Amino acid sequence: DTRAIAFGAASGLTSALAGWWFFTALAEGTMSVVSPITSVLAALIPVLFGLMTGEQLSVGVLAGIAFAVVAIVLISQEGKHSAPHLLASEQPKRLNRRVLLFTVGTGVAFALSFILIHQIGENRAGLWPMFAGKATASVVTLLIALRFGHVRMSHDASLLRYAAAVGVLDVVANVAMYYAFRGAFVSIISVLVSLYPLFTIALAIGLLKERTNALQKIGIALALGAIGLIAYAG
Repeated sequence: DTRAIAFGAASGLTSALAGWWFFTALAEGTMSVVSPITSVLAALIPVLFGLMTGEQLSVGVLAGIAFAVVAIVLISQEGKHSAPHLLASEQPKRLNRRVLLFTVGTGVAFALSFILIHQIGENRAGLWPMFAGKATASVVTLLIALRFGHVRMSHDASLLRYAAAVGVLDVVANVAMYYAFRGAFVSIISVLVSLYPLFTIALAIGLLKERTNALQKIGIALALGAIGLIAYAG
């Protein structure tokens, strides 16, 4: 199915650009600003697209989406550190025009990636659309890395094992997302996918023994409530 493979490749291109812009924004801006803006845009744009293309959502699902958006913002908040914690050579990060452009671009690109995956729809191509997406994303990412001199060869066995594990998990996550988008509204799945910070925090608490702040705890409760409400009302 040429159409499905084309949509898959396009989703890979947008996801690669989203990754590049996201890490650029994080390097120059603050996570507590960059992360919630990108996640909210990635969630809301597909919701608007879904509603504009005829998706009918119940009041309960819409309420769950609203809770989820608030949860995304709260969960993404970091503990605030005062200026004395910075090294003498460091400057506090600010939300300037460049960072804002990369941040908004990231959210839009992730949203487009979700929409494109959903547009693949039912097809006879199996997992080939996702293969086309990952291949396109890999090539684009490699070209970007080569262009900016970010490619480094490593013979560290532990680092290579971690990289291989990340690759496997990434493929599993993308295949799961592919089938989720095929079987449900883009507006619902995009919001649920955008709640990924919830699981990042859960792993950080369980494996790294990190502590959450008050806003994150409220966000976690809202996220769990949103998931339950969407599942029940959907």
